[in-house]
Amino acid sequence: MGETSLTEPEYRTLAMHLALVEKLRENPKRVLAIAKRNIALQRETGDGHSEPYTAAWEKLINGPQDELEAAMVSLSQESRDLRQSSVFAGSLSDDERWDVLEKVYADQHPDATPEVLGRIKQARFDAMRDTPRVWLSPEQLQTGEDRLARARQHGTTR
Repeated sequence: MGETSLTEPEYRTLAMHLALVEKLRENPKRVLAIAKRNIALQRETGDGHSEPYTAAWEKLINGPQDELEAAMVSLSQESRDLRQSSVFAGSLSDDERWDVLEKVYADQHPDATPEVLGRIKQARFDAMRDTPRVWLSPEQLQTGEDRLARARQHGTTR
């Protein structure tokens, strides 16, 4: 068989999901709670176009963890498509996400100068400094009720 080639976005999402698998192994209860909350939120606020992916993620999340992990990092077209509609947003910290993005950039641009890499680190610092922090209680994290209530308040639900 020939080598499977990934596009840049596919490579990024694969790298993110490799980090997510590590996080899942460290704290499965938390990562799965976030994913379930995101599934509920997608169904509540989504337009239905991503429902086939949401349903596939839900089936994987409710199944054996080893099958979920395999699907998260597989190079199959089905897994590539699933990763484009991931339900794991919020599972990685900002630092973890930026670490993955920096590594991906360095992997894809081995000739990048220290100046360019320095600008990426500065962008990371600026983004982290300017991003408001919102902390949810474990109950809010598990149910997503707070986010759903805000979405309903602003009329952004179906």
